[in-house]
Amino acid sequence: HGGGVHLRPKDIPVEKERRHRLYRLPAAQAFVRANRLDHVILSSPRPRLGVVASRKIGGAVRRSRAKRLLREVYRRAERPAGDLVLIARRAIEEASWPDLERAYRTATRMATGRGRRQRRRGRQA
Repeated sequence: HGGGVHLRPKDIPVEKERRHRLYRLPAAQAFVRANRLDHVILSSPRPRLGVVASRKIGGAVRRSRAKRLLREVYRRAERPAGDLVLIARRAIEEASWPDLERAYRTATRMATGRGRRQRRRGRQA
């Protein structure tokens, strides 16, 4: 295959995933850091929650279940200062409750700038 990150109709799903992991994800992360989108800018007195589940999750029943799970994790866990949008992924169907809680904590820590910082390659601590 040639280079590039565009979707190709005949690509094998594993190849698409590899290309996204190697090229698109780092590009998106760099964009977020460069535009300071990786932290809470405004806090609100009453934080709001948005939950998104696309049809990739499945039919209406599966999407509703995924959204209910995400709302319940939010309800039980420590909430960030600002508004939050959670996006359901396919893996939510197989995830255990502890896995969901861990993923939520990790996502909120990273969104609020309290996540672990990765050391840049080539620099010594």
